[in-house]
Amino acid sequence: MTVIAYTLAAVLDLFVLFIGARFLLQPRAAAAGYGVPAARGGEGAYLTVKGLRDGTFGIVGLALLIFAGAVPKPGSCSAWHWHRSATL
Repeated sequence: MTVIAYTLAAVLDLFVLFIGARFLLQPRAAAAGYGVPAARGGEGAYLTVKGLRDGTFGIVGLALLIFAGAVPKPGSCSAWHWHRSATL
């Protein structure tokens, strides 16, 4: 991938990680900013799960950017290989 694509992917992953952290640290304010204000009652579990999910997606995305190469190694099963096989 190009530098621009890696940069945009990293920015998007960091943004998703930020959203997840905000839902864990300030759940009520994050829910209101998201457009779904949470009641004071028992919606804390939903907000925690959303924060964990978004944080995990951000971390996994960053890990994939760091550890997955743009050019597949011979004999490896990468998404590039599968995409290329599907288009042939």
